[in-house]
Amino acid sequence: MSTTAGVADDLVRARAVLLAPGPGQRRLTAEALRGALVDLHDFWLSSRAVAIGVGEGATLLAVGALGRRELCPYSDLDLVIVHDRRPDADRMAEALWYPLWDAGIGLDHSVRTPGQMVQVAATDLRAALGLLEARHLAGDRALFDKVTEAVRQSWRAGIRSRFDELVELTRARWSKNGDVAHRVEPDLKNGRGGLRDIYLLDALAAAQLVDRPSAEVAEARALLLDVRTELH
Repeated sequence: MSTTAGVADDLVRARAVLLAPGPGQRRLTAEALRGALVDLHDFWLSSRAVAIGVGEGATLLAVGALGRRELCPYSDLDLVIVHDRRPDADRMAEALWYPLWDAGIGLDHSVRTPGQMVQVAATDLRAALGLLEARHLAGDRALFDKVTEAVRQSWRAGIRSRFDELVELTRARWSKNGDVAHRVEPDLKNGRGGLRDIYLLDALAAAQLVDRPSAEVAEARALLLDVRTELH
């Protein structure tokens, strides 16, 4: 039996209350539910990180839905521990990942040094897009700021030379997942005109290749998120 079994039981119970309110409890709107889920996971993860020693020389990052503060009911958690050659990095990771696995919570995870973060951002477009949205959860804030700024600089410096590759990746995703506007059961996240296209606009704006998305795009994003939340 895992030594971390039960550590995340409080997180699981709180999630259950949010997702299935009891008699007399008001059901949250889709937007409010996402906000409550983000706050809950932020609190649990940051508290756990402090308890296991994620401090000086190490930082915990949220990427993906949690990083964007757009956590839907059954979204996986995307987490990265960045450490500046801490010898206990693997121990910290196991102490954080295993309770989540034991609780049946979906998890994408990695442990990297600052140099590895920049290398991944420079060589893997999909990873780079996710890392642009990274958010600090716990640990060394100066390390977080240093790493995320290096990732942004790498993105701005390299995306023009890799733009054709980005276009091909996007077209392949569209071909696989179809058009949000024309499918009976569209993929709201990956389909053409879906959420990933909006995230891509944000990334291109960060490289000053396009203008910041308009208010109309923000409204479309909110609508897609609300529908996706209700369908989860």
